[in-house]
Amino acid sequence: MSCNRLLLVCTVVFYRHWNMSNSDACVGIIDNTSIRNYNLLMKATLIFKHKTIYDDGAVLQAVVWKLPERVSGSLHDYKYRLYYGDNKRELGFDNERNKGDHCHIDDIELPYRLISPAQLMEDFLAGVTILREE
Repeated sequence: MSCNRLLLVCTVVFYRHWNMSNSDACVGIIDNTSIRNYNLLMKATLIFKHKTIYDDGAVLQAVVWKLPERVSGSLHDYKYRLYYGDNKRELGFDNERNKGDHCHIDDIELPYRLISPAQLMEDFLAGVTILREE
């Protein structure tokens, strides 16, 4: 990925969310080794699930769950994973592995502040649009 492409994606998708402290960036997530958290996932409500395979082979996939309660240390009660790429992730958003909310642009990981599922999808699709226009 070129520096200009990375800068453009970062600016469009993340700039408005960066006004946060380090503690805001560290939210709890579901820990699959915890029975309590596993039970939260089992009681979760699927909010959105979508997959698109483009003619050029690129894949867009998004899944968002609403949990019955906040996971310890979390600022919200959502679990999500969004992916876009062609044999390799070019853009992704998730809140897994005790890292809190974050995004991936190629191999670079950046914190992300979840405002709402709708804003998450808007940010993700804005990034995908930029990547597909190259």
